[in-house]
Amino acid sequence: MEVAKLHAAESAANFKEVLKREKKTLTKFQSWEKQKALIREELRCEKAKLRKLLQEVEQAKNHKNQVEVMSWSSKFQSAILYIVLLYLQYPILHCCIACIY
Repeated sequence: MEVAKLHAAESAANFKEVLKREKKTLTKFQSWEKQKALIREELRCEKAKLRKLLQEVEQAKNHKNQVEVMSWSSKFQSAILYIVLLYLQYPILHCCIACIY
């Protein structure tokens, strides 16, 4: 009978130890789940930031292209204006231009 009581006491102690480990494991698991949720939220935010930055880069490229076109247009208009002013300032150019045509 004493052996049975001793065995029962050991079993109860083992059972308590297993319950303690299980509780500790469950707590760790819940902590990991919370951490995983936080990381997923952070990832979602970072992806949103990346999308916004990519849009800004695209807008900057478009703006740069527009500025380049305006610059070429402005240079072309300046060249035309310069030619017209030369034409008006130097009547001899009237003959030269007439000869070209």
